[in-house]
Amino acid sequence: MDAAAVGIEVARNAVGVLKDISENYFTYTPFGPAGVAVQVPRFNYHAAIFSTSGYTSGAQRFAIAHQIFLIQYERVPLLEPVVNGLLALQDEHVGGMGGNEVEISSRLRSDVRRMLKDGENVVQRADSALSPRGFEHVRENVVGPLLRIEGSYFGMLQGRWPMHLLSRRPLPEAAFLGRDEVPCRVYGRESDRWSFAPVGVHEGDPSWFRLEFDIPAEVVGFVREARSDPFALAAVKQENFSYLDLAGRIGEIQRQVRLRLDEDWLGAYLERILGRQS
Repeated sequence: MDAAAVGIEVARNAVGVLKDISENYFTYTPFGPAGVAVQVPRFNYHAAIFSTSGYTSGAQRFAIAHQIFLIQYERVPLLEPVVNGLLALQDEHVGGMGGNEVEISSRLRSDVRRMLKDGENVVQRADSALSPRGFEHVRENVVGPLLRIEGSYFGMLQGRWPMHLLSRRPLPEAAFLGRDEVPCRVYGRESDRWSFAPVGVHEGDPSWFRLEFDIPAEVVGFVREARSDPFALAAVKQENFSYLDLAGRIGEIQRQVRLRLDEDWLGAYLERILGRQS
């Protein structure tokens, strides 16, 4: 069974939720008791939608118009076993405790969170949403592959486009000793599986790493609009694909580093995606 692309109704729901939680103001009198009281938003929220099956064109246009971030995992090999495990869930994997779809989904999430926290020592509880067979299926085919992903980092491409990058092992300290910027290339130019790797470093070296990713759906559409004009396309690449700022734990400390990107291979990657979607 293949998962369907996320549709515009999901993006609309995200906008509605964002507006609801953003309507939380506090009263502020800037010039003391004699001043005029004004209402200021209490928080500045943003929304993101995550998908393993891409987004419809309507969802992409709606999300861009309302500044909703779309993060996708359609071509991230490390997550493929997790996705396949979720798609293989059957009715028999869900316990017979009853409840509506929302309640069952909530209990399923609680099961997965507890499995991730307890690891191999996890024991099924009486209030689990899963049958015994379903519990073992999720533990082995969903939680197991997730626990084997030891590196998880969020980044901003050119300060504009959010990305989630995964690696089998945590980023090595050696790659960032004495520096906060590392030049990178793409690994696997001729395939549909893409990852960042440091320039001039071979696998097995203490400074080597591989970060798997999928390019934001909005960016692909952005490039598609300019592809008929070589000059416009060159400008788009220069303005949007020069660097990726990455945040996460490296060694024992939380750091923010920059991956400096090679425009040639990234341009080839984008052209490949556009050709495949034509």
